[in-house]
Amino acid sequence: MPTHSRPVLAALGVVCSAACLLAAPSFAGDYNLYWGNFHSHSSLSDGAGPPADAYTYARDVAGIDILALSDHTHMTSASEWSYLGTQADTYTEDGVFVALRSQEFGILNDFGHLNIHDCDVKNPNATTNLPATYNFIIQNNGIGAFNHPNPSYGTWFDNLAFDPAYVDAMYGMEIINGFYSGDYTDTWIMALNNGWKLGAFGNQDNHEANWGNQQNTNDGNRIYLTGVYATELTKAGVHEALRARRFFATEQRPEGDLLTLEFSVAGNPMGSTITTGPVVIFQTKTESLNQTTLCNRIELWKDGVLFDTYVAVGTSLTHQFVDSDLQVGESHYYFIRGRQTDGDLAWSSPIWITVEEEPAGIDPVEPSETRVQLLQNKPNPFSPQTDIRFVLPARSSGESYRVQLVVLDSAGRRVRDLGTRTLNAGEQAWTWDGRTDDGTPAASGVYHYRVSGSGIEDANGRMVLLSNR
Repeated sequence: MPTHSRPVLAALGVVCSAACLLAAPSFAGDYNLYWGNFHSHSSLSDGAGPPADAYTYARDVAGIDILALSDHTHMTSASEWSYLGTQADTYTEDGVFVALRSQEFGILNDFGHLNIHDCDVKNPNATTNLPATYNFIIQNNGIGAFNHPNPSYGTWFDNLAFDPAYVDAMYGMEIINGFYSGDYTDTWIMALNNGWKLGAFGNQDNHEANWGNQQNTNDGNRIYLTGVYATELTKAGVHEALRARRFFATEQRPEGDLLTLEFSVAGNPMGSTITTGPVVIFQTKTESLNQTTLCNRIELWKDGVLFDTYVAVGTSLTHQFVDSDLQVGESHYYFIRGRQTDGDLAWSSPIWITVEEEPAGIDPVEPSETRVQLLQNKPNPFSPQTDIRFVLPARSSGESYRVQLVVLDSAGRRVRDLGTRTLNAGEQAWTWDGRTDDGTPAASGVYHYRVSGSGIEDANGRMVLLSNR
């Protein structure tokens, strides 16, 4: 069966600064993209067919990679719970299909419904005691997710109040659910602002025999799925990706019109918590995998508010966003939303950042007769131009230097040859106007420059170009 997977590039470390942001690949690790539905039911509770039918249909008819049967905890006996686990093991084939045994706990009139994944024990707590359920998830190393978080349901998870003691209980929230006519973006943002770290799930909540391709008749027959970036298609691989919040919610209409997202900072993918310098560059991509439906925008959201939008038309859109107005000590979260021309959307899980002092864009060197001392370019970050500054060492002969200055991109490709000059020892300034060799404005991002010449060692620095349009 098709897995719709594709490899993503290898990465650098977790702590990053503006000086390294563009140099990293789009994602950390070696991941594949898999498609899953993490909220569905069988006849063990209030669904339409037995687990065998559900897993077989999801694998062979809907063509997805992962199905979690999350039958209601209070409706499932101990023997049925055990049977569901056996069926999940039976229908899991590593590299082909992952069948998960999960549970949907709660009653709508109490605090609502939440899913518990990767947990071998049924939650025994009262449906009125939300803190006990959070503790149960943590103690059993489970993965919690808020389901259809409608404020009309009971206490609405105690109004989504956040307690740091429970941060390791909940990993996601349904942004879209198979019966709801809208989305839960506002509720998700409220929970994020309260302090929860929640990835974005897109689930179907199946109660009929349509596991994996259920159309929401209340929302234009859209089909909801969750895209998961995992190292491998195994139970362990999927659960690791959920714990890392490396997943996104997406809509498709018609079936097969899958909309993907990529979102990273310095190789750290969606779901990451990182430290950065005061300038952050976000690598983003949205793509229609059928290469037919057009995409028309990528939105960057910061702390629950639309921060910037990239508008273009194509089956695949790629864009770098930059946030350069950050102060040391601040913490923020960001997510992206992609859109197709037919109105279908996809939401990434957030990236959480804390701003720290960054190292300068130059590397200190011991003075010598052959070493160039780089000074920080001014201004930095800059738009549209900057002065690249350096100090040439004094020669005992008193001779001047023939010096070349070249601007490079993160892959080491030449962007601009600024030429060769005859220069004397001492401080120098060389202006780059932010343009490429052919005179077009260079894209925003982190650039490298190289000072070279006869009688001196090559010196390499880094600088940040902001919007240059």
